[in-house]
Amino acid sequence: MGKSKVPKLLLYTSPRCPQCTQAKAYLRRLGVSFIERDIARSTLAYTEFLRLHGRGTPLVRVAGQSLQGFHPRRMAELLHRVGLLADP
Repeated sequence: MGKSKVPKLLLYTSPRCPQCTQAKAYLRRLGVSFIERDIARSTLAYTEFLRLHGRGTPLVRVAGQSLQGFHPRRMAELLHRVGLLADP
């Protein structure tokens, strides 16, 4: 039996972004692993962010789906939909 693949969550952030800080704390509190991509420090991250039509940070990208901004209820629903959270 193969292991089920856990979707990788990317969190695009920028410095001095209060919503980014809230999103990171929220994901940690839920026990959801994520990879942070700082668009101010990485040209590659910034290029990816633009390709995803990012309009501001934070931008969550997981399982081919995106969520712009920090919206706890919407984030929980997305995490539940992709199998990273048991209950929204």
